[in-house]
Amino acid sequence: RSLKLQFLYFIDFVKMLTRRAALHVARQHNFGQRSNINNINWASREQVRGFRALPPMLEAAKKGAIEATEKKKKIGGVLKQLWEFCRHLYHGMRLLGINTRIAARLKSKVIRGQQLTRRERQLLERTTKDLIRMVPFSLFIIIPGAELLLPVALMLFPDLVPSTFSTREQDRKRKIIDNLKKGVWTRRIFEHQFARIIISEGYDLYSSSWGILKRVSKGDIVGADDIKQLVHHFKSGKKLDLKNLPSWVLRDLARVSGFYSPVQASLLPKRLYDARLLCKIEQYYEKFQEDDRCLVKAGLENLNDEELEYENAKRNMRWFGPASALRLQLKHWCELSLSQDVPLHVLAFLRPCATQHGDMLKNLSGKEVESVIGLKQYEDSPMKKRLQKLTDEVQAVSTETIDQSFLDRDVEDIASEAQDLSKEATEAEEALKEMKTSLSPFSEAQLLGFFETVHSQSGFTRPCDQEQGVKVVILAREMLMHLKELDPELNLTPYRLIMSLREFDIDSSDVITSEEFKSFLKRIKESE
Repeated sequence: RSLKLQFLYFIDFVKMLTRRAALHVARQHNFGQRSNINNINWASREQVRGFRALPPMLEAAKKGAIEATEKKKKIGGVLKQLWEFCRHLYHGMRLLGINTRIAARLKSKVIRGQQLTRRERQLLERTTKDLIRMVPFSLFIIIPGAELLLPVALMLFPDLVPSTFSTREQDRKRKIIDNLKKGVWTRRIFEHQFARIIISEGYDLYSSSWGILKRVSKGDIVGADDIKQLVHHFKSGKKLDLKNLPSWVLRDLARVSGFYSPVQASLLPKRLYDARLLCKIEQYYEKFQEDDRCLVKAGLENLNDEELEYENAKRNMRWFGPASALRLQLKHWCELSLSQDVPLHVLAFLRPCATQHGDMLKNLSGKEVESVIGLKQYEDSPMKKRLQKLTDEVQAVSTETIDQSFLDRDVEDIASEAQDLSKEATEAEEALKEMKTSLSPFSEAQLLGFFETVHSQSGFTRPCDQEQGVKVVILAREMLMHLKELDPELNLTPYRLIMSLREFDIDSSDVITSEEFKSFLKRIKESE
């Protein structure tokens, strides 16, 4: 029966459309005679008017549905935010309760005279601080409407919220803001030490100190061995000795370390406050030295990613990057901190770095980069300047844009460059054929065994990824000497061998690893 009714409705709808089409044709051709449209009764005209009124009704219904949907989304968004807030509070309170129970057991161990590990001691200290912070923080939860003042309180007191209520994103944002705040003071400290070192070395632009300081200013890789080359400038009696530093440098060091007090600086006499800062800086890095001993004893390899970020950030080092680089930074820091020949305040001026400054965009999320670039109050911070420069470079080298200088080049220049590339490819093929002819009497196992022998005698650690290998020049020299002992009539020049090996040096570090040497032998075998 329902199908029959639907069929009848469909027939009526088709009739109405037909009558409307006939009326339209009559008006279009302007017959002018009423008798030509007498066959269209008034009822059908009323149906036509009703049909014409449908689109505005549909638009109004559609608009009302959209408004209802948007209103529902707003209500749903508010409820979702309220649910997320309640769930965040629940998980924070639950984690704080778990930490409190663990801290109570650790406290009983301390009372019984048992020694705590470094991680247990940190948990006990962090939980104690969280319980103290809960007293003012609970007021914002208990008092109705007080949560609206929480953002203002956090601006005045950033450490007000217990650590169990902070997410990983909030911790990273706090570290980024802290780096931006300290950036101007760190740059001023670096400029002072840079000037003192360059003056003491007589403006020698070809010295090793110049290269190391240049890498530090760019934010490139700096290891413990590099910093040790500058240690003699910080010894007793030198310009960079802690007792010979000017007042403004001591205050910038205190700001970076986090114990500068403007109230004490304005109330106390200048000399007295400078002497106080001098003692506090020494005590600050002595505490780090004790913590570094415990850290080395516990093992750097046992730290997880969050702990690596925390330890590096606490020491004012670069805290974002791969775990291997952060672990290497801590290793170099501990090596310098625990060395008897390195004054402790050296680490206030120079800190190890194991990541390139060009990798900052890879190690920070897009939101973090946009938030840093959007902050106007930190225009002079080195971190923001580097991020802005890297972002501009990435946008300039976009695949959607074409370099105009390439379009302006002459056709003859492009043709000559293509000929040079073709010539280089031909020379590479000839060198490969010569290597194939010269090394054909020797098996792959012999050459691999010889590589392992040279590696055991003259091994070298590649700075970029800490992989073991052999320098190209040393490998080529030892390889020629060994092969000529086996075959005195060997016709192979050192230049050809060095150039062929460098073709397989992927990172252009002039160091050949075992995998790269295997690729070299595999390519020669394929050419046979």
